[in-house]
Amino acid sequence: MRQIGLILGSLLLMVSYQNCGAPVPSGESNASLSGKILQEAVVQQIDLSDYSSLKILAQDFVLSDSHLMLDLDLSPSNGVDEVSYILKSFRLNPRTGGEELSGIYCVKGKHAQFITEFIASNKICRIVNQPVYEAGRLCAQVISSFPYAEAFDGQGSDQLGYKATPCDLSTDICDGKGELLKSFLAEELLNNNAYKNFSCN
Repeated sequence: MRQIGLILGSLLLMVSYQNCGAPVPSGESNASLSGKILQEAVVQQIDLSDYSSLKILAQDFVLSDSHLMLDLDLSPSNGVDEVSYILKSFRLNPRTGGEELSGIYCVKGKHAQFITEFIASNKICRIVNQPVYEAGRLCAQVISSFPYAEAFDGQGSDQLGYKATPCDLSTDICDGKGELLKSFLAEELLNNNAYKNFSCN
């Protein structure tokens, strides 16, 4: 089964909290879709380092014959242990139609350093309550934005980037930094299959 608990169609993705009035996690604005805001969103900011693990969908079967999952162990006991940053590759088994592990790659060196610094300096903006709008036709249309990652805190998890409707705000890394993380994956790990040179020895 696919890890991370993401649902993508047939492939479908504490410590200290800080209450914020209504910051939008990634600069989103849905007022034009749904009309006047009657009640602002309630958002909590949580340090990424407060989570125990972060699983990121780096590549899906939609774009390739393989599925890649970046598995980051953020437990304090591991410190900056580079081997705790693992990229796992899965492929479809044509006989069973299921998914099987096909490779494990350890992210080290400058790539691990980037991840460590990113985790230490960023927060997740968790949407506790969605904003309330005046009745709008577009809000009634269910158009999902699928999650690209899932952060675990020992008590539950947050799906990053998920929106049930176009009027929703998504729980995500604050200030639009989720895009920076996805760019890092695309340019540094996936470009020319660079990850295949990462050894766990």
